[in-house]
Amino acid sequence: MTSTPRTAERCKLLLNEWRNKLVITQREQALFEGELKILDHQIQRLNKNRLRVAAFGRVGVGKSSLLNALLEKRIFATDVAHGCTRLTKSVIWDQTVKGLNSIELVDTPGIDEIASKARARLAARIALQVDLVLFVLDSDIT
Repeated sequence: MTSTPRTAERCKLLLNEWRNKLVITQREQALFEGELKILDHQIQRLNKNRLRVAAFGRVGVGKSSLLNALLEKRIFATDVAHGCTRLTKSVIWDQTVKGLNSIELVDTPGIDEIASKARARLAARIALQVDLVLFVLDSDIT
């Protein structure tokens, strides 16, 4: 008698099965090429038990400092001047978590910087490519 897989394992199996059986036209394939690539990358991370965590928040709230504190190393640039992080940067966290092979921490630029429309697009794209969003605040949520 076989045991029922855990919920996470069942979800992984169902998602893999759905993706493998997905039948779409060439036109649909072209239209959804980017989304399908993102989905395939997420499935690969899921199959390899990898987690991606991205820190989001306004300029100067301490996203990089928080990630550095978690890493117990100065990996991400920090400065007293706002807007020190200009590009997205990621690093594998050497913390061991049961059931995970690796955790990737992603530092992002502030979402309210100059060129906010471009930053908003970047933030939306990154948010779709991670498994967990860590929203960093330095005051109330308003």
